[in-house]
Amino acid sequence: MLLNILVNPTAPGDGIRHLTIARLLFEGQSFQGWGDFLYSGYFSTRTVDPWFLTHVLLTPLGAFDIALSQELLILILASAVGISFLISLNVLRVQSKTQSVLVALLLLGNVQFILRLLLGRPLFLMVALSMIVLLAIIHRRLVILLPMMIVTTLLSHLFVFPLFICCLGFVWLYSLGERSKAVRVFIYCVLGVLLGLILHPQTTNYIHYVLTIFLKVPFQEQLHIGTEMQPGIGNMAPIIALWGIIALFVKVTLESGTAWKTFHERGITLSIGITALMTVGMLSWIRMLDFLWPLLLVLIAQLISLRPQVAEETARLIIPNRIVNKKIGLCVLLLFLTVHTAKAYNIYIQNDVDRAPVHFSEPLKNIPRAARVLNVDWDLFPSLFSVRPDLLYARGMDPSYDYLVDPYLNQLYAVIRTSSPKSIQWDVWIEELQSNVPSDYLALWADKHADVIAELDEIDGIELIGRSKKLVVYKILLSPKREN
Repeated sequence: MLLNILVNPTAPGDGIRHLTIARLLFEGQSFQGWGDFLYSGYFSTRTVDPWFLTHVLLTPLGAFDIALSQELLILILASAVGISFLISLNVLRVQSKTQSVLVALLLLGNVQFILRLLLGRPLFLMVALSMIVLLAIIHRRLVILLPMMIVTTLLSHLFVFPLFICCLGFVWLYSLGERSKAVRVFIYCVLGVLLGLILHPQTTNYIHYVLTIFLKVPFQEQLHIGTEMQPGIGNMAPIIALWGIIALFVKVTLESGTAWKTFHERGITLSIGITALMTVGMLSWIRMLDFLWPLLLVLIAQLISLRPQVAEETARLIIPNRIVNKKIGLCVLLLFLTVHTAKAYNIYIQNDVDRAPVHFSEPLKNIPRAARVLNVDWDLFPSLFSVRPDLLYARGMDPSYDYLVDPYLNQLYAVIRTSSPKSIQWDVWIEELQSNVPSDYLALWADKHADVIAELDEIDGIELIGRSKKLVVYKILLSPKREN
């Protein structure tokens, strides 16, 4: 219902960036990597498409306008996560009523998870496949791991998440004494990743990118990094709540006479290890939430599968019997889910008009094809790219990528966030930018830099050519001057 009401894309972020590539591929254009559209930063030195198979799979959505294609993508992603979760519940033989509650919690139980799902980011395909990988290891259907790791490696660099699950699965099976199966997990996993890398059309650059993004980028804490690399500690309340439920379930099950060895043999300790490490990881990186929330619910399903009456026994332990008997808990759950749905609804409805593509297309309409646009605000790229993919842009990803190539240039970009714009010599700043990254046009957020824009309007060297509620664009009149 929410998606049907919205007129514009749900967010000017990663989702529309991938869907723009899908549109270009649908129209028959080639795409070798982000270096096709970026003339500065990491991807200008090593062009690569880390989302190769994802873009191939999204190509049919390119037949629709950006808002409709994003709505369809969100439905596909939600369905993929839901189906994988239901497969897990069925394999674990969870009762149908309990399945309904767990699915409702998955899709509506965490506001932040709902909002992230509604961004239409393809990474939720990886979330769905990660659940299948975990299930395959727990139930010893190990041959499935080979095609899964090939597919996930080709889908995107986020294959490291199912790879992480496989590594812990190897340790778990080895600890059970099932050494031959542990070795098979290792072989299938490594072989799958290697084949995926070989099948990728830009093998060398893809390997370099994977090593860079996971060994360097996440630790550039001194930068104005994107939300994906920021701590998720402010969104931990639902996670802590689930851990509380898990702890109670474990306590009740152990007190009923179930041995800890049974927990280990059933793969519950494996899931506890995976989710515990992801919880720690979420303290540093919010992206962990996308994988952590579904896997915590799978862990709860495992505990219920081990002892089907554990939920009721736990409820009677902490809630008066008269409340449990009257099914008030179900009403509380429905109220809880309704409130979360309403929050998501209000967030998107209130800002729908502000996400209109016209805010970005109108200021860019007089710029000729293949012109170089210096988008000082890196997070402008998806919105600009979606309306004018025929232009070249200076920045397109997290600022860490700029820092890796040119730390000084990254400092120049950061000037735009000054709290005292009157103290900056903006004409000198423009000259420095032109010396380091020669460009034809300058673009920045209009609503985030009102004081800076007031100063830029007064200097020579740039000419205002477009302005909207969200975007301001200047033509750069200065010629590049590089020092010898």
